[in-house]
Amino acid sequence: MPQRAYLATRNAIRQLELPPGQTVLEREMVDILGMSRTPVREALVRFEMEGWVRLIPRRGFVVAPIVADDLQHIYEVVEALDGIAGSLAAKRATREELDKLDYLIEEQEKALASEDLLAWTDLDEQFHQLIVVLRKNSSDSMVESLIRQVTWPVSSSLSS
Repeated sequence: MPQRAYLATRNAIRQLELPPGQTVLEREMVDILGMSRTPVREALVRFEMEGWVRLIPRRGFVVAPIVADDLQHIYEVVEALDGIAGSLAAKRATREELDKLDYLIEEQEKALASEDLLAWTDLDEQFHQLIVVLRKNSSDSMVESLIRQVTWPVSSSLSS
């Protein structure tokens, strides 16, 4: 249950349903998620340890903003991870799978051109998911987890 609460809350932050700076009461999250307080509290404590929310006693939690320097550091890590993951995926991918990656990149460019950052975020997630699938490697779950942890705040901040 705590993992489900974590993933649902992360999605709400990513989709800007919980935008940076918004204060939300723990009991509101309990109602929204339809869960008991314990898994919601555990998820929020995890977010606080990761620096994505700030818990304020008797007031709830505030979604932390991402500053430009943080984004720069995150992009440097994402760029390195993307390069490694892309290289592994390209070695194992079929022509059809590579065409799908090209298609997703083209669609991302269109989304950016039309300033549809939520669509770009969704396409970016699809792109990275496909790379994970194409690697076909036993360490995928560990690498996928690392990529998700590094990239999800970036997508959230771009959507704002």
